[in-house]
Amino acid sequence: MKRNQNNEGISHNPANALLVTCSESALHTAFATLLDPACIYQNFGGTLPAGWSDSGWGTVDYAIQQLGIRRIVLCGHSHCRAPMMQPAISQIDSAAVASATPVNSLDRLTFDEVGVRSQLWLVKQMRRLSSFLDRSAHRADIFSYALWFDEDRGPIFTWPSTTERFAPADDAELLRLLSLLGLSRERAEDVLTRFEEFSHLSISG
Repeated sequence: MKRNQNNEGISHNPANALLVTCSESALHTAFATLLDPACIYQNFGGTLPAGWSDSGWGTVDYAIQQLGIRRIVLCGHSHCRAPMMQPAISQIDSAAVASATPVNSLDRLTFDEVGVRSQLWLVKQMRRLSSFLDRSAHRADIFSYALWFDEDRGPIFTWPSTTERFAPADDAELLRLLSLLGLSRERAEDVLTRFEEFSHLSISG
């Protein structure tokens, strides 16, 4: 787990959130950097462990128990190669959906509706996090959210949304999320402006 730091190399403020990001995505890295101070759990695919004994859950538990973090943001992106390493992910049937741990209204979502593998992969990580939190004593205290980044066109998609599927987030929705992560209105607007500039450069490049 990494801690974002200020220009002097020392972060004096407590982290506001734990971001689970994919090491392939420059947009994830830029977004996480703009949210300083934050804790970042980054690996290939933004993948949470499938087994409870994996040390990765120790990282999440440390962020919750020792750092007092109550906001967890799972990040996915288009063209992520992690789900492509899981050929069975596109063949999950209704029985698998029924046996999966419900995540709010995710229990009403069929995997065909997700549309793309990278979004399905993010849903899978959300379910893993939900199962982990169900095993802990802090379920009611934790706010979790999912963001999916379209690296071709730039929009950020969010779950949950009013359509019960990933949907493009407007500025008002993103400002609401950033306020939940502890950012002031002024700082949140600055984050969105700078991220938009970076994403435009990334897409045009």
